[in-house]
Amino acid sequence: MTCEAAPSDQADKVRVDLDHSIIDELRVLGGNELVDEIVSLVCEDMSRSVGLLDRALVDDDASSVVRFAHTISGLCANIGAVGVVEVAKEIEKLASTGDLSAAYVLNDQLVARWYRANEVLATETGLSGPG
Repeated sequence: MTCEAAPSDQADKVRVDLDHSIIDELRVLGGNELVDEIVSLVCEDMSRSVGLLDRALVDDDASSVVRFAHTISGLCANIGAVGVVEVAKEIEKLASTGDLSAAYVLNDQLVARWYRANEVLATETGLSGPG
């Protein structure tokens, strides 16, 4: 699992909110192979989605910010990264009201939480961490 989430200066201080029961349920359904495959796919999609969210914020494109934050929320819910989901939903909500300045500020928190969640998931799955 190689992710392109950029490390944040605050990444080590970020609280990691993971719902480990989601990974456990995936493991029951399909073993470690299923967990590894899903986490890897989410990681690939997250790298792309975080980049698109960044671009939408820079471009002041509120509708795209809503769309990409929603995508990120769904991706992270699939692997139990509830801390990322929480921030992504807040960004989506702010962008839907046109408040991109507040959404932009939260984006750093989203990236930091994703980076930390990814590190924890890498430990749990045995896949390589963020790169």
